[in-house]
Amino acid sequence: MTAIYKDREIGTFTINTRSSDPADYWAAFAGLVKLTDSYDFDGMLCFSANETLVDPWLAAHYLILNSRRLIPIVATNPVYLHPFAAAKMVSSFAYMHGRKTILNLITGASRRDREVLNDPIDHDDRYTRLGEYARIMKSLLTDPKMMDFEGRYYKLSSAVLSPTPPPALHPGFLVAGHSDAAIRTAGLVDAVHLRMLGPKLEEDLPEAAGGLGIHLGIIAREDEDAAWAAAKAHYPHDPEVEGILEYMMEGSDSVWKRRLYEKTLERGDAKPEYWLEPFGQLRADCPYLVGAHERLAEILAAHIEKGADWIILDLPDEQEEFENTAKTLRLAYELLGIEAKKGEAPATA
Repeated sequence: MTAIYKDREIGTFTINTRSSDPADYWAAFAGLVKLTDSYDFDGMLCFSANETLVDPWLAAHYLILNSRRLIPIVATNPVYLHPFAAAKMVSSFAYMHGRKTILNLITGASRRDREVLNDPIDHDDRYTRLGEYARIMKSLLTDPKMMDFEGRYYKLSSAVLSPTPPPALHPGFLVAGHSDAAIRTAGLVDAVHLRMLGPKLEEDLPEAAGGLGIHLGIIAREDEDAAWAAAKAHYPHDPEVEGILEYMMEGSDSVWKRRLYEKTLERGDAKPEYWLEPFGQLRADCPYLVGAHERLAEILAAHIEKGADWIILDLPDEQEEFENTAKTLRLAYELLGIEAKKGEAPATA
């Protein structure tokens, strides 16, 4: 569903299932891959955390083998994998399948996960390490010459990666976060900067040298009442979960998660379409937009006009939700006077 708007390439991506149940996780993931491919989205974000049931690199490999053109966005955390090994995975995908990879560079927000792995580095220093990590990967994947690198966290001597992917298959980079350290790191490595939508919706989006992404969920129907009925059926309120969310926030130093959590407590000062119940129920890491196709299309079109290049969508794994979301996106493109390039993956990321 790639589109061109004012010489900017607009990409749309989905995300992997959040299920933690081994009995249904893999079936849900496989179903999401099929739906994402069938509705001409551009790729899928594959998560990484201590509790993730399938390693994101293996999930990415499945996605490549079982789709026509989808690009995997692989969550990549320095604590799990050396930058040379991560670069080798990107190179291998390009060599074996002729498919590019996008790296979602993460630091890991769960304090408990870092304690388990004895990774005591503080918030801003983890972004410093992440910057070194990305610079090493970029050099290895774009320059066939031997590489020397000496930083605070990594040292390489005469490192060379073979084969080096052709330019069309060089990886894209994505850095999410609202902290100054996250924004600085995204700019340093020319990565797409991923943000959450604010509750007022009309707020301007910041400029980002490598491009800007927004992360949200969508529940759309022909009219607002039908959309809200579907949303509350998917995410019924469970008061027992509220205490768990509070406990989890105590173990996170993520700036954007903290902001979302504070908004769930305020329960006000938001546009009628802006809904945080899935986040409050631990079923999403982003706000949801709920409403009629035309209204949500207006919101998405406005954010593309403001500078959003990537739209990363949290969607229930049902065909009806993909169908309604695809319709909303098509309407947004029509409002902007652009046409989706059906069946074509983004040329750049």
